[in-house]
Amino acid sequence: MYKLWSMKQISRRKLLDQIVERYRDDKNVKAVLIGGSMARGEENVFSDFDIILIVKEKTNYVRFHTQDVFIEVDSITLVEVRQRLKATPEVYFSLTESKALWDPEGLHRRILELLKAFHESYKVAELTKADLFIKSVNSCNKLAAALESRDDFLIAYHTALALNVFYPAVFALADEIAPPMTHAWKFISGSPATPVEYTRFRRALGAGRVGDSGKLMLKMMKGLSGQLEPSIHRFKKFYKEWRV
Repeated sequence: MYKLWSMKQISRRKLLDQIVERYRDDKNVKAVLIGGSMARGEENVFSDFDIILIVKEKTNYVRFHTQDVFIEVDSITLVEVRQRLKATPEVYFSLTESKALWDPEGLHRRILELLKAFHESYKVAELTKADLFIKSVNSCNKLAAALESRDDFLIAYHTALALNVFYPAVFALADEIAPPMTHAWKFISGSPATPVEYTRFRRALGAGRVGDSGKLMLKMMKGLSGQLEPSIHRFKKFYKEWRV
């Protein structure tokens, strides 16, 4: 098994070199980056390659499959980096963790500097917090009903749904960029807005204590709702049902 893994790794490293060769002769391509699990050093034999091309002019490059590996290809211009950050701030994480495979002009370093400046000036819109307030109240109501039913399946289901609101709410309250849901748990413990019950919640969840994890999630969500509520009053005209 170890030899198979080693051969796979060697083959994938060679494949990266081939990918660079594939694009370095393209006059529109200024740099070739790798993202995803490969960039984080978390790849395995089943991982795809997430290739990011820094280009002069926006061009769509199709994904392809070779040597049992899917190659996802995204292209982006330096101007488009700013536009994407404004539209979808979570792009910050995929670009921050990227590594340069071929970058003769040092464009990757310029992108990292741009990302750093964006992160330092980032503020979550109050309207986003208002939306999260409504979602958190809705999650609390459904989770409370599930706990009252004592149905473990319903409790687990609505606890999982609540997590989809919990993570963005924590980051919003701290005016931090919300990472993709698949990686949110890596960043949540370092956020100043993370509830003190979060560690206990993770332990209960890991131990399969469905009722305890559901109760802790409900307590945390109620606390977050209270912190988010002031935002809703600034947007009463958009949320008539929440007028007081």
